[in-house]
Amino acid sequence: MKQLRKAAIASTAALALAGVGIVAGVTGASAYTGTPAWETGNTLFSSALNYPNLDQNSKGGIIFYDSSGNVITGGTNLSNLAAYVSTTGTAARTNANLANVIFGVPDHTKANSLTWATFSGSASTSFPVGSPSNLAALGTTVPVVTLGSSDVNLTNLLGVASLDSSAGYANVIQVRVKDGGIGLASTGVNSPNYFWSTDIEYNNGGSALSDGLAPGNWQVIYPAAVIRTTTVATPTASPASPQYAGTSVTFSTSVTAATGTNPASGSVQFYDGGVALGAAQTITSAGQTLGVTTSALSESGAFTNHTITAAFTPAAFSDLGSSTSSALTFRVNHTAAAATVTTLGNITSVDGTGTVNQPDAFSVTAVVTVGGSPLTAGTVALFDNGVQIGLTAASSPFTFNVSSSSLTVATHSNIYAVFTPTDSLTYQSSQSSAASLVVALPAYTPAVAGIETTIQPGTITLSTPYSTGSPLVLPDMTIDSNVTNYSTSGQFAGISVLDTRPGNLAYTLSALASNLVKQGIGGSPSNAQQISGENVGLTNLLLTSTNATPSTFLGSLAIGASTTGQNFSAFDNAAGAHLSASDTGSAGLGGVSGHEVLHANSGQGTTVIHGLLSINAPTNTVDGTYLGTLTFTVLGS
Repeated sequence: MKQLRKAAIASTAALALAGVGIVAGVTGASAYTGTPAWETGNTLFSSALNYPNLDQNSKGGIIFYDSSGNVITGGTNLSNLAAYVSTTGTAARTNANLANVIFGVPDHTKANSLTWATFSGSASTSFPVGSPSNLAALGTTVPVVTLGSSDVNLTNLLGVASLDSSAGYANVIQVRVKDGGIGLASTGVNSPNYFWSTDIEYNNGGSALSDGLAPGNWQVIYPAAVIRTTTVATPTASPASPQYAGTSVTFSTSVTAATGTNPASGSVQFYDGGVALGAAQTITSAGQTLGVTTSALSESGAFTNHTITAAFTPAAFSDLGSSTSSALTFRVNHTAAAATVTTLGNITSVDGTGTVNQPDAFSVTAVVTVGGSPLTAGTVALFDNGVQIGLTAASSPFTFNVSSSSLTVATHSNIYAVFTPTDSLTYQSSQSSAASLVVALPAYTPAVAGIETTIQPGTITLSTPYSTGSPLVLPDMTIDSNVTNYSTSGQFAGISVLDTRPGNLAYTLSALASNLVKQGIGGSPSNAQQISGENVGLTNLLLTSTNATPSTFLGSLAIGASTTGQNFSAFDNAAGAHLSASDTGSAGLGGVSGHEVLHANSGQGTTVIHGLLSINAPTNTVDGTYLGTLTFTVLGS
C-alpha cells in the first residue's frame, strides 16, 4: 500500500472562535453488532485471528485489497468485491496446487458450515500467486487469489441463492478461500474441507440497513477489520504567529499511519477553536501536505488566542482510523498602529511678548494629526525639560494656559508636548519639537505681609451624672433560683466624652471598678462584707448622641475585636460570676487596669453613651448597702 498524505490546497475562510466540539469522521470499522452464531468452537488453528471464537472449519481470515493494493474493509460494488484477496492465520502452503474464492451461504438449519450451500466466486488460480508487481508495496504479504472484474460477483449470487432471513443470518455471506491441499489431500486439516474465511454484510435493497449500511455497499463484520492508527501532525502556520489582523495565513498538516502505508484517500478538516475553518481538504496521494489559507483573521483578545487543530476522516471502508492533531496556538494582533504628528505652536505671554514675568500665565496650543488629518481621541501633556507642567483632555486644538509661578527665572528651551492616544492599538503616541520660553522676575516688586494664628492643643473631658456623693443606685440584689449568687442591673446613662483636640484624633475610653464595701462597718472589711470589682460589668453600650464626624457605630463587640471601618466601637465587659473579694483576677471591670469600653477612630466633639451596669455577688455576702466607684479614663492618640 502506498503512503497517504496531501499537497497544499488554498482556500479562504474566516477564523471564528466558538466552543464547539470537533466532529471527526467515521472509521472503517464495521457497524454490524454482535458475533455470527457459527463463529465459535474452533480448536484446530490456534494461530488464526479470534481463535477459538471462529468458524470450526476456518484456518484464519481474509484481507481484501483494491486495485491499487490498499487494504479495504468494505466497498460500494457488489458485483466485484475486491481485486485481490490474501489470507491470515494459518500460513498458506507453498506446495498446494490450486485455490479459489467461494461464497458460503449461512443456514441456521445446518449446524456445520461445511454443509451450507456454496457458490464459486472466482476461477481456480495458482496458489499462492507469485508477488504481482502492482502489490509489491505489500512486502511479505502474498495474495492467495488474484480476482478479475467478473469474480466475487455477489450480485449474481444473490440472484440465485436461497438466503436465510433468520435473525443473525440475514444480509450475511461468508467469503472463503479454499485450496487443493498438499498433494491433493482429500481429508484432514490440509484438505479442502478447511478454509480461510471472513463474514461480510451486504445491502442489495433500496434503503439503508438498521446499522446504516447503504444500498449497494458491503463491509467486513467478522473477524472485525483491524483499524490502523493514524496521526495528524500539529498544524504549522506560514507566516508564523503572531500576525496582524487581515494577514493571509496558511495552516498546513500531514497524516501518517502507525503501520503500513500512509493515507492516500480521506480528508482533513481544519478547525479554529472547534469551528470548521474552510472546507475539508481531500487527500489525493500518499505523503501529501494539506493546507487551508485564510485572510480574515479576527483579533485575539487580551487573554485569548486562536487554537488551530486538524482532524483526519478516512475514506469509506479503508482500514485507517480517524484522528485529531494537537492544537497550534496562534495569536492575531491589532493592525499596526498609525503614526501621529504633534506640533506645538508659539508660546504667548499675557502681554503678547515671548517673555513671561512671574507669576503671570502663558498659553500655547498643540495640534495632533494622522496622515495630515486632525486627531482628537487622546490627551496632550505639556512638559518642561521632562517635568509635566500641563495636561489637557481631548479637544481640538489642545490649548494650555499655564502659570509661570512654579517655573524658575531662566530661559526654558525644552518645552514640548506629548500626545497619548485613547486607542493605542490604532494610533501611536508622538512628541512635538521643543519650544523656548523666557521666565523673568515679576514686573513689579511685591509687598509681602505676614499673618499668624494659633490652634490650642485642646483636651478630652470626661463626665457622668454620678459621683461618690451622688452614686448610681441600682435595684436591691436578688438571689437566683439556683441559690448560687445575688445579682442586680440598671442603666448607666450619660457617660460623656468632650474632645476639643485639633486634628480629629482617635481615643479609647476605659473603665475600672473598685470593690464595693458594706457601709457602716469599722476596720477592715471581710470577704463577706465586700463585692469584688470583678463582679461589676458594663455591656450593651449605645450612642446616646454625638456631633463627631463621621458617627458610624459598630455596636458592642467582644474584647479584642477589630474596629476597622467604623468610627465608634463599643466593647462588652460582662460581670464576673460572683467571684470572691479575695480573687486577684481581672474579670468584668475589676483588677488593676482599666477595661476598654469605647473606641473612637476620630472623635472631635461631644459623644454621650449609655450601657447596662450589672453586679453579681456570692451567696455568702452579708446583707447591707454596698458602695464602690467606677472610674473612667481616656487615652488619646
